[in-house]
Amino acid sequence: MPSDNKNADIEYKDTLAQIDEMIEKYKDTHEIIVCGDMNRSLHRSSTPHDKILDFLQGKINSEIISKIRQIDVLDTDPENTSDHVPVILTLNSQLKKVREKATTIIAKPKWTDCDHQIYKEIINKDLPHLMQKSKRIIEQDIRNLEKLLHKAGEAAIPKYRKKIKIKPKGKAIWNEQIEKASKQSKNAYKVWRQHGAPQEKVTSSKSK
Repeated sequence: MPSDNKNADIEYKDTLAQIDEMIEKYKDTHEIIVCGDMNRSLHRSSTPHDKILDFLQGKINSEIISKIRQIDVLDTDPENTSDHVPVILTLNSQLKKVREKATTIIAKPKWTDCDHQIYKEIINKDLPHLMQKSKRIIEQDIRNLEKLLHKAGEAAIPKYRKKIKIKPKGKAIWNEQIEKASKQSKNAYKVWRQHGAPQEKVTSSKSK
């Protein structure tokens, strides 16, 4: 919070207004704790800022306070050269890990397995008909072309647009496919290093 200076009252009120706005926004969905060096006190009224801070009195929640284990004020830390004092708040609380559900995705087509002859034949056969019945509506033409490409893909590529489930593994978006790709990358790097880490682009271990 702003400390003593010429514009302290204005800055202090502005900062408190921002805190108040955040409390009002999240009070129905979150348990809110405001902790820090406030540069004023709720237990005295000797300064104008003490009276300004008084608005927080009506927002005190005894249930939330009971979850506070301790508050450490590091006012004797020799490394702190600021006029603000570091404050550490410890809660009696635990974070629950939520297991993410498997996500269904459409697998990327394996173009290496595509029968290019069949793919071209279907497109060449149906494309003139699409152009003939076109009403010059761009959005509709794009949708019809997309359907044609999917039709050709289904006929020419095995397991085209196959739906697969990906189970989360580890943290964040990590999953089995990323895990597999990561291992392949590490193994390729190891082989490259074993071959003396060649820099020539034509070297197979370098490209892998």
